[in-house]
Amino acid sequence: MKSRFRNSAVLVLLSLAALAVAAMDGTYSLARIAKVGDEAKYEFEAELDFNGEKISISGKNTDKVTKVDEDGSISYESSQKDVVVKAGDQTIPMDDEATVKIVTGPNRAVKSYDDMGDEDASSLRLAMLGTVLKPPMDVKVGDKWNGAMKSSLADTYPIESNFEAVAVETIGKWETVKVKVTSKETAGETPATCEGFVWVITADGTSAKEELHIKNAPLALSPVPIDMKIKIKRTE
Repeated sequence: MKSRFRNSAVLVLLSLAALAVAAMDGTYSLARIAKVGDEAKYEFEAELDFNGEKISISGKNTDKVTKVDEDGSISYESSQKDVVVKAGDQTIPMDDEATVKIVTGPNRAVKSYDDMGDEDASSLRLAMLGTVLKPPMDVKVGDKWNGAMKSSLADTYPIESNFEAVAVETIGKWETVKVKVTSKETAGETPATCEGFVWVITADGTSAKEELHIKNAPLALSPVPIDMKIKIKRTE
């Protein structure tokens, strides 16, 4: 056990060193570097369009790493609180906190999305659409790459994604690479699409900010796909 811990620690240190060297060269790996106990806190806003009826949802989110596998897969818990739903003149605070368990692979792809013991197909589809896959090599501004994701979970569909590193920007206290995301489902009766930007923190590969527009978005509570705009910003 001690030897495995030392090996994992060495891998983390080597990865951090590689990130530092790449940054000096003006290139970035966008690798996800994590250790158990790491936390990232966010504020989020989502605007949903149900056939012309607008509903907004806002709240706070905390992601906490619970496990890091030797292959680079990461398990974490994502908990929401202070969620408020606005529909027309009504404002509805949601008292219950929600926590989901998520696993991502070494290439950052979402592998599972466990909502209170149930695999949530609609949430997994949304998460996959907005995922920035790790590029096959270090990237600089102007570089493009692509990738594909799929899940064996029922009611999910394969996704093809294209990415472009469009800028290096400071968001809050974090240096980030602004990545343009264009993704689409390649199967299903009404395939969902996603366009927007994710600001990936160069130090550890987490997000500092996300602005995404998803069309034909799946939503568990909706009988039909919806149009959704999402804004997420890291606070600490």
